[in-house]
Amino acid sequence: MIYLHLDKPQRWKQDIAQSVDYFNRWFITFAPEAFPAAREGTIERAQQTLQICEEQVREQYPALWAYLQTAPAELRQRYLVRQRTPWYRQERRDPAPFLCTYMGAAQTASHLST
Repeated sequence: MIYLHLDKPQRWKQDIAQSVDYFNRWFITFAPEAFPAAREGTIERAQQTLQICEEQVREQYPALWAYLQTAPAELRQRYLVRQRTPWYRQERRDPAPFLCTYMGAAQTASHLST
């Protein structure tokens, strides 16, 4: 590994600024294509993973299983975790049939009090 300017702390700020600028230029150039494609694939893999049972997660994704096991015992005993099978699956509900807003609630409340 090459350490440029290791002995020149007065240059570090400039070096860091150049590195950030280089990364930003790279990101702006390639992200419009790379980021959405990577995100779609990641979402799809996560959704597939959340559909499989615990034994399959343990066998196919040992790093994920190890991470899930780091949850404190009291968290694993909570109601939602105990009721869902598998416990890590996100709940799926239909959207509410109505929409509530909160914008302007203070103004509405002031009209009600008078």
